[in-house]
Amino acid sequence: CEAYADAVAESADPALCKLVAPHCPEWQQAVDAARAAQTEVLKLRAELRFRQVRWHSCHAEHARAIGQAAQRGAHSEAVRQSAEALERAGLPATVSEQELWATCIRATERLIEECGGVDDPAVAALRERARSLHVLFMKDMAVACAMTHQLEDAVDHMLRAL
Repeated sequence: CEAYADAVAESADPALCKLVAPHCPEWQQAVDAARAAQTEVLKLRAELRFRQVRWHSCHAEHARAIGQAAQRGAHSEAVRQSAEALERAGLPATVSEQELWATCIRATERLIEECGGVDDPAVAALRERARSLHVLFMKDMAVACAMTHQLEDAVDHMLRAL
């Protein structure tokens, strides 16, 4: 993405366009094509980040189920299935729910940053979707912190979500 952004910024420089236009009339078309390619790359990267977020949030829910069962001292078939799901994903059954939510939060923050500054309605929609997910993950992190009696952290995450 950075390579496309650099190429677009350099190629779209008005002074350069003015100098190159007499020698290469299709220069503006090349710049437009580079800009379109940059937008497509951003969309693909955003989709990969959304998949990353989906993966981590799904496993955070499994970790939550295990943690809540441990607090109650109850074990059920659902808890066993959650532990197996985490292990199938290559995660230990003891993985922290908070660790997984933190990964989701970082990924959405990065996605919001990467989609910023691009004047494309589809990219803007992806950025807004990431912002919405970010708020939800901050809420989930706040709940996870509260459940482990980390009340100051819970309040901090809830305020950041607002």
